[in-house]
Amino acid sequence: MTSLLDVEDLAVTIPVRSPVLRRRIASIHALRGVSFSVSAGETLALVGESGSGKSTAARAIVRLVQATHGSISFNGQSVLEARGSVLHAIRRNLQIVFQDPYSSLNRRMSVGDIIGEPLRAHTVGDAASRRRRVGELLAQVGLDASAFVQYPVAFSGGQRQRIAIARALALSPRLVVCDEAVSALDVSIQAQILNLLQDLKRIYGLAYLFITHDLGVVRRFADRVAVMHAGRIVEIATPEALFAGALHPYTHSLLSAIPRISIGEPLPARIRLVSPAPSPMSTPAGCLFVKRCAYAVARCGAEAPAMRTQPDGRQVACHLVEKGQPMWVSAARSIKE
Repeated sequence: MTSLLDVEDLAVTIPVRSPVLRRRIASIHALRGVSFSVSAGETLALVGESGSGKSTAARAIVRLVQATHGSISFNGQSVLEARGSVLHAIRRNLQIVFQDPYSSLNRRMSVGDIIGEPLRAHTVGDAASRRRRVGELLAQVGLDASAFVQYPVAFSGGQRQRIAIARALALSPRLVVCDEAVSALDVSIQAQILNLLQDLKRIYGLAYLFITHDLGVVRRFADRVAVMHAGRIVEIATPEALFAGALHPYTHSLLSAIPRISIGEPLPARIRLVSPAPSPMSTPAGCLFVKRCAYAVARCGAEAPAMRTQPDGRQVACHLVEKGQPMWVSAARSIKE
């Protein structure tokens, strides 16, 4: 597949300033050299615990957060260097759906105006054609035409997220960034929105960068999964490979925490994290997972592991993985529930 989005060595550092003198006293390292790609028509899920940097990566890609290092290429054009009409064209094809459907919609605008705003901003068509386009989008996301004149307050969380999705699709983009787009919704509504996103993917030929912390959602929705820890990606694989056996101990700990309700379903060997995630203000020399990993060796604390491609095609950044085999797995102990 053709690469649509390429992120290389992306870093985001946020200054912490003194409240009195406004001098920089520290730095928050939200992203520490993130690299991945999204192909045309592909869904890449970016997963990890809260605070791992997923949303920062999403916002840096659409230039809502300023990157301090690295590069972002969309359809062969630099996102970070784009200006004027070039940036305008990129933004037409690169849209985002935010997590909170209650704060992402302007409550003072009607639904028709909210969905039609991208069309007006990019001067697409006249008033009549824009109105027709909004009507088509309302139908595609499963909302009645009467929603056109209503305001967000009249809708539930799931319906508001449908409005946000319709707005993101107004310009027929090639890639949509979904930043925790279903995490604020009830489970039953989550399933409806995920089915809607799959249907829209087929209709528009969309690619998704799907940000989530829910691996259960990822299993049925993503083509590939990138796992983030403390601002770095530690493993990239297909959902089938990931759930069959994670190579990185952090990924394994995430998988082992997924609730199982099927009787007799095998549980992965559980890995208990022995400490909190590292402070985003710290700059350790070695692996950022070293203090949480029960299987770390001396090399882990002294040298940051590089992302390496394994024989089966997946990528992992861990000193304890060799030729597609996790060397730490022999030491892992299964805990019976």
